[in-house]
Amino acid sequence: ERKAMELLTKWCHFSGHHLGGAHNPDGILSIGETGIIIDFKAYKDGFNLQASERNKMLNYLSEAQNRPSDHPTKWWEKFAPEVTKYLFLFVSGKFVGQFKNQLNKLHSQTQIKGAALSSCVLCRTADEIARGDLSGESFLQRIACLDEIE
Repeated sequence: ERKAMELLTKWCHFSGHHLGGAHNPDGILSIGETGIIIDFKAYKDGFNLQASERNKMLNYLSEAQNRPSDHPTKWWEKFAPEVTKYLFLFVSGKFVGQFKNQLNKLHSQTQIKGAALSSCVLCRTADEIARGDLSGESFLQRIACLDEIE
């Protein structure tokens, strides 16, 4: 988690933070007006996005939008001030099972788009961004695919 967030912030020059811990997503990025809520998953046989994990992301998206004053961490305050819309991103070594259905279900519940991103594709994408071959806006478009980013 920490190294992946360092890759996205230090090498890709996105504004972001590694969070983790109770009541927080694992990481967040701010790209222009868009905030990306990131959940990292490490599973030996691949990550099958279960309803419980979808519900955690649903909570994070709701908290970011509604900003409840009684929340113990107020993690959303670390987004850049211009962030007014959101995307979600699950990052894992490999995705298995019906994860695409869960991505679509999360979208139908929130009207927010997102994606799944393998760690290999994350490294290739970060290299494209660092070289200047992929813009932040194009990266956001990839994340809005409701599928695994290839």
